[in-house]
Amino acid sequence: MSELVVPTVFILAILLYLYFSRAKKYDTMLRIAELGEKVDEKLIFALQKEQGSFKNDYRSSLIWLAAGIPVGIAIWGSSDGSE
Repeated sequence: MSELVVPTVFILAILLYLYFSRAKKYDTMLRIAELGEKVDEKLIFALQKEQGSFKNDYRSSLIWLAAGIPVGIAIWGSSDGSE
């Protein structure tokens, strides 16, 4: 059971990072709206997540790979070999 702690903490850290980065974007948009500033298309596009970008696809692939390998090793290592 203790070998699952590190991968679990790693995955939770990634999820917390993603949550706080989205929350910061939403807070920025909310503050702009509260101040009554004019929101144009360029500003909204700058705050949005870019869809279909090679860099974003590559980055998310590496994050999932970095999360999946430790979990796979932990599950494989925790099995006793009898099926």
